[in-house]
Amino acid sequence: MRLTAQGSRWNGRGNLEATVTLLAEDGTPLFEDLVGLSKQAARHRFAQAVLKRFPGLRGKDLESQLLQLLWQAKDQQQEAEEAARKEAPSRVSQADKLVKLIEKSRVELFHSSTQVAYARMAIENHFEIHRCRSQAFKQWLSRQLYLSEQKTPNSDALNSAIITIEGMAVFDGKTHGLHNRVALHEGAIFYDLSDTGWRAVRITPEGWQIIDNPPILFCRYQHQKPQVEPQHGGDPRQLLNFANLKDSAQQLLFMVYVAASFIPDIPHPIIHSHGEQGS
Repeated sequence: MRLTAQGSRWNGRGNLEATVTLLAEDGTPLFEDLVGLSKQAARHRFAQAVLKRFPGLRGKDLESQLLQLLWQAKDQQQEAEEAARKEAPSRVSQADKLVKLIEKSRVELFHSSTQVAYARMAIENHFEIHRCRSQAFKQWLSRQLYLSEQKTPNSDALNSAIITIEGMAVFDGKTHGLHNRVALHEGAIFYDLSDTGWRAVRITPEGWQIIDNPPILFCRYQHQKPQVEPQHGGDPRQLLNFANLKDSAQQLLFMVYVAASFIPDIPHPIIHSHGEQGS
């Protein structure tokens, strides 16, 4: 005599159930019942019921056979699930789609010298730089998915994608030193205008010009305000109209101080102006 199991399935309580049949040597079914194979108590009850009806099977260790049926049923269940996964069309999660959008778009991922992840992405006719964990980058990424599939990502998918993107920026991206407002790059001084076009002023000994798409140099903060767009042909000495300085040496010192404030990576003095009350 031998035991067989058919129709295995998981019930709502996480128990693998199967219809277990006791077969005679010629294959004739002698006894059959639904058994919760995952539960030792259920296997024991079935074995006792069989031995009560067929005392001659004592010593056959029916519970060990039931345990083997459990393993076989689990293997069959896993094979069936694997086959179903192969036949079913592959489904890509929203998080994976968001990461793929980064790979397909004109986004440069990089990290700062302090290992903070950043992204430089094209927006209309200019480039912007944002921390990967910033609200601005999350909004931009969510919009990309909506433009691609007319769907909005859920918060879990967005956060999972951000973690992956940050890893790509830190481990696969280049390192760029970021500055606030003023930076020295390839022999030129760059001054961030902090405007909506993300422009900067490039200053050299030969002159200056406004650059539409400057190199990766600056990070911005929410409190920064746009600067007045510079114009050619001005006279820097007009600043003296706002400073009550009559001595020519003090005027020169003040003008040098203002010019030096635009030069990065050098020691800067702290100006200390003083005078009588109301001056």
